Amino acid sequence: MSNDKSTRTDSEVYSEMPDLIVGDHIELVHEDGPQTVLNATVSTILTDHDEGMGPEVEDYVACWFEIDMTCVEGEDATQISLRADAWASAMTLGTDFKYSLNGRHVTVRKS
Repeated sequence: MSNDKSTRTDSEVYSEMPDLIVGDHIELVHEDGPQTVLNATVSTILTDHDEGMGPEVEDYVACWFEIDMTCVEGEDATQISLRADAWASAMTLGTDFKYSLNGRHVTVRKS
């Protein structure tokens, strides 16, 4: 497997994704700002239909995760923790095999 993320195939990216279930403790790292680590717990896993979305969303989002933040560490910790919406958020898994939180791609690791 190549170390260059830009040349990885979909199957290589998918094989690195954690299988998340309700209750999992996870670490989220923004891909565009890896100095901040967000710790969270998966509280709910929803389909597009559960979220009230139409069939057109199926081309973009595979599933939705409701997560509860438990801790924020790093450079942006104070700024993030003061936001009213920071402690309960929706994270998506796109059909491109990438996780997103508030419109920003994140790397997800089980902790």
